[in-house]
Amino acid sequence: MHSFWNSGELQRTRGLDILGVRQLDQGLERMWVSGITTISFRARYLSLLTWALAEHYRREMQSHGGTAFFDRTRLTGIFRRLEFVVLAATSVGRDRGESGGLVGVLGSDLHVDPMVELAREGKVEVPADRGGASYGTYIMPCRAFGLLDAGAGNDGPVRVPPRGQAIHEARQDALGHSTLADAIFDGGVVTREMLDRGVSLFSVNAISSDLQELNLLRQAFVTPYRDTKDVRDNYRRFAYTLQWALVALQEQPASPADLLAAAYRSLPDGSGGTLAEAHLAWGEYEMRRRGHFALELLLSALVDGLDDSGPCSVSDVVASWEVPESLSAALSPLFPYVPDGLLESPLGRLSEQLHGEVLLTWRLSENPGTALGSCERALYALALLLACKQHTELPRATGKLQDRRHVLEQVFGRLDELQEHPVREVLVTLLLEAVVAPHMATTLRKISQGQKCSLRFWPEGGALRPTGAATGAGFSGTRLANVLGMLADLGYCERQQSAAFSLTEDGRALLAELGAAR
Repeated sequence: MHSFWNSGELQRTRGLDILGVRQLDQGLERMWVSGITTISFRARYLSLLTWALAEHYRREMQSHGGTAFFDRTRLTGIFRRLEFVVLAATSVGRDRGESGGLVGVLGSDLHVDPMVELAREGKVEVPADRGGASYGTYIMPCRAFGLLDAGAGNDGPVRVPPRGQAIHEARQDALGHSTLADAIFDGGVVTREMLDRGVSLFSVNAISSDLQELNLLRQAFVTPYRDTKDVRDNYRRFAYTLQWALVALQEQPASPADLLAAAYRSLPDGSGGTLAEAHLAWGEYEMRRRGHFALELLLSALVDGLDDSGPCSVSDVVASWEVPESLSAALSPLFPYVPDGLLESPLGRLSEQLHGEVLLTWRLSENPGTALGSCERALYALALLLACKQHTELPRATGKLQDRRHVLEQVFGRLDELQEHPVREVLVTLLLEAVVAPHMATTLRKISQGQKCSLRFWPEGGALRPTGAATGAGFSGTRLANVLGMLADLGYCERQQSAAFSLTEDGRALLAELGAAR
């Protein structure tokens, strides 16, 4: 007999933010990336989506004597065929040696069989029975850059403003009478020969082959499309992000993780000159990602402890933890002088022993804490939280970092209050206040909204009963990586090994342009 709490165990989901802590850092980042999301990878989809909508409207009006009804089903079929043609053209371009590969290309996992048939037979019927994600994936940056206007609702037609119309006209001039375009709008067979001729216009890696389209997209990235405060502010923040990133890439190739770690390191300096606002914003974003990752490490340590011990209290789980005689390679650099009876030592003593500067160059993507046992994982999480608190004390005290009255500020306050308390007691307090309570509140709220259950435990008297669902610590995926990826598509950067980017001559020119415009 199932109880209420686990009656939906067959539909349990991992959840993407089961503590409800990532929303703040994601909201902060969103302000600085002009609508670019964690799933909008490639710049050319912006012009492709805009062109497809505008051309669909033109063809509908032409075939219906100047009037037409909005048909979402028909439009979805067009998006699905567009995505396949883009995938196929990009694959052909890759075989020709185009750089960029299939990174971020929609449908590569959905169209395996049609792609095999195309390779084997040299032709294939354009599939329209799967995919269609291009609209949902790219409408936000298209709106932010003034290429499309979706309005407030989701049911009506999307308007194509002047900037989007210019993109449509440029692509139509380049396309001429294109059999690939006809296949996108009306269906039919595409051949390898058709794709060979259309690579330059449909491969996501070939945008530089159409200078008019490229220049219009470049203009959209830096020039406000309307003279209103909200649009100007959006472009101002995005320009600061571009300038901040390009200045860093001017010195040496770097990955998004490198840029974020550098911004975090610079938080106490007050450095940055005219770019101080962007430095501060991205440094705070990284600080909060690190803090939220630490809390999810604590959650995973607690869940593993419950799975090992069965239903018990948080205090019982923490009481079962013992520090190994020799610390792991992830922890030993942080605590080179381990106090005897570490878990019974006052928090203040542990704080004094912490070499937090080791974490200043650490990149969140390296993710070392997840492989540790429960006790060391909890200590690694505590070290991360202590290091974040210590590193940001000055900017928080001076108001440079805003007190957003969020969970991280609460954790920092508790760490200050508990300096004389044993580490073991501190861990219990953090688990109860910053892990158990937020997890329960977030999960029950999601269940009440009809979302699937992501509950890892539920209270039963003074004990927590595990649901058996595995829990791994994660962190917010950053939109900054996709900003740099789009800059690479537009020719301002080049992709390097290890997710790094380097600056091109066009990137240096853009940097000079951004500096002159300030």
